[in-house]
Amino acid sequence: MANLDHQLRHVRDQMLSLRESVPGLKRDTKYLELFDEFVRECEFGLALGLLCDFLLEPNSPPVRSDDLDRIWSLRALMRLDDANIEKLMRKTDMAGQGGS
Repeated sequence: MANLDHQLRHVRDQMLSLRESVPGLKRDTKYLELFDEFVRECEFGLALGLLCDFLLEPNSPPVRSDDLDRIWSLRALMRLDDANIEKLMRKTDMAGQGGS
């Protein structure tokens, strides 16, 4: 049980760290309120999916490599199987090449 509590705290801490580091998230109340609710209720998969949705918005800046690494790690830890990480990687690659 202690290991599970430790894992939950670790995931929650990582999610809250991403909340602080993702540019623009704190200014978008629609996403921020849902994200906070999901984290508060330990719905980490939903919170991570919502964060990815925010980052995939056309007006959101490309995800930074350290944030992408943390999203990738959390996705693997939670055994999530979705296309969001690949879409984020493509958006980051396109931004690095000057594309949109």
